[in-house]
Amino acid sequence: MTMTCCSVAVLGGVLSACAAKPSLYRWGAYEDIVYARYADADAFAGAGASASAGAGSDDAAATAAALLEQDLARTLAEGERAPPGVRAHLGYLYFEQGRLEEARALLEEERSTYPESTLFIERLLSRMGLS
Repeated sequence: MTMTCCSVAVLGGVLSACAAKPSLYRWGAYEDIVYARYADADAFAGAGASASAGAGSDDAAATAAALLEQDLARTLAEGERAPPGVRAHLGYLYFEQGRLEEARALLEEERSTYPESTLFIERLLSRMGLS
């Protein structure tokens, strides 16, 4: 009985220590937006894109960009850090819509915020013809 009580106490302490760890970033709806855009078109259509909008449609890109803009704005307004890739992803969505200067600005912001992305961002800018 004593061994069981000790085991439960230790397990409870371990679990509470894991749960108390704060995240480095505010992920917000980023993962849900990306998933809906690329994997679940019906759910994404309910978020604003037309039901026939696939991953490559202009409506889907515009909807995803609008949702990511809102999520990024909220993150920054709360004084939190946006996770790696959010600005790059939004920049890519802008590129898909022909918003080239906005795309370049966000990709460069991603590079300066996360220097480890420099090589990736430089290649992406080059392939997009924005370098």
